[in-house]
Amino acid sequence: MAILLLLPLVFCVIALYRSTPERALVTVCLPVLLIIPVYLQLKLPLLPPIDAGEAVFLPLGIAMLFGRMRLWKFSRTDLWMVVLIISACSADYMKGDTTIGIFNLFVQVTTALFPYMAGKLLIEQRGQRVVVAKRIVGCVFLICVPAMFEFVAKKNLFLNALGRLDPSVWGIWRTQVRWGFGRVAGPYGQSELAGMILLVAILMTFWLGYWNHWSPRFARFPALPWKQSRVILLVLLATSITTQARGPWLGLGLGFAIAVVGLAKRVVLTSIVVAVVLAIGGTFFYTAGSNYLNAPTVTLEQQTAQYRQDLLKNYQGVAERGGAWGWGREFPRIDGQMSIDNQYLLTWLTRGYIGVAMLLLLMADTLFTLGRNCFGTSRREDRHFAFCLLGIFAGLMLTLGTVYLGEQSYEVFFLLVGWSQALGKAPVAVAKRRAAPQRDQLQAYT
Repeated sequence: MAILLLLPLVFCVIALYRSTPERALVTVCLPVLLIIPVYLQLKLPLLPPIDAGEAVFLPLGIAMLFGRMRLWKFSRTDLWMVVLIISACSADYMKGDTTIGIFNLFVQVTTALFPYMAGKLLIEQRGQRVVVAKRIVGCVFLICVPAMFEFVAKKNLFLNALGRLDPSVWGIWRTQVRWGFGRVAGPYGQSELAGMILLVAILMTFWLGYWNHWSPRFARFPALPWKQSRVILLVLLATSITTQARGPWLGLGLGFAIAVVGLAKRVVLTSIVVAVVLAIGGTFFYTAGSNYLNAPTVTLEQQTAQYRQDLLKNYQGVAERGGAWGWGREFPRIDGQMSIDNQYLLTWLTRGYIGVAMLLLLMADTLFTLGRNCFGTSRREDRHFAFCLLGIFAGLMLTLGTVYLGEQSYEVFFLLVGWSQALGKAPVAVAKRRAAPQRDQLQAYT
């Protein structure tokens, strides 16, 4: 039944034929990516496995290469991206695993490069900021209610549905239990990954709601007495709570503290105050966390935290022996620590110090670009959006110290990197004029 994964590809090709890459991104790519699990793969002879996200970004990427490259503005981030992609497949290729290296290159092009290009080319220049933000939030909101079933029943409806179609997905993920409840993962595989997606959606909802980009009521449920923006935010927050994912919670707290700065009248002074408060709070949490980790192990949660603390200490030597390009997909495992719950360490292990350096440069360059937009934009709505993106990105960076970047969060991460590079590249007047009719088109969806 994995052959059904070709349907998203066909739908994307039809959307590209009938409209534009910008429209295909909103109508096909984002809904498929954020609603359909990507742990089901179609495997054909001599071809790399392909999942739903790759299936829709492949034709979109080809369409951008042939139809939108005239809009491309070179930046340093492009260089970091290219080397980062090369580092993902070089170790396996140089070891003689040619097929694995080529397949990894395909995965990186469809899950990193093409989403990055989409963020850089298809949103700001065409005035699609509001439309894309609403589509991301709308798709995540749609999966929240069925996803929260997992909290009580300890069963993932998305995994169960796919398992009935293709038994090969059983065993890929399972519902984790904490404090007697299932940790909600939805279609995103694992609760920490779901927490990162919800972090993005919640902070985008904050911006959309504050600037009244939602209709006052749900179009399909006009009798409901509650504001649409408030309901969406509360549902997203409730779902985030049911993930029981502490890393994304900390990331969300950091992201929100940064996002609210964009609403201040005196941005520089408020930024200094928030930075001081975050520094003091960070010191307090670091001290409390160290005491918690070094105390005698009592609870399962404490064991989990200590596991992550020991990862770097135990795997540092392995990562150093990997050299410039790392070990590739297969690296020596330390007994008892099979899962690398730290994206920075995982990148160092699999892609070497070149790969982790490129990832850190990519992040630093993105933070710099967003910061420049935060303090260089006079229009309050644009400034607030830049601060929200900065908060999202800072929150994700903090969270990635506790979890790997995988499933849909991978594509979303690089989409945000490209989007950040495009801020300020389109005239505000053009963006406002083009966004207005598209908001009406999306009204029925939300």
